[in-house]
Amino acid sequence: MYEGLLLSKRILRLRAKNLSGRVIVSSQDFSRNSVTEISNAADTAELG
Repeated sequence: MYEGLLLSKRILRLRAKNLSGRVIVSSQDFSRNSVTEISNAADTAELG
């Protein structure tokens, strides 16, 4: 679970820099599905 929180935090930091999901996936070792799920959850919760 801790690793999942770190992943989420890293993705949210990159999103805060206005990077697209595609750029985040291609520049990091994240799966497309993980980035999409975390991004959608952040949008729903209005976390940016």
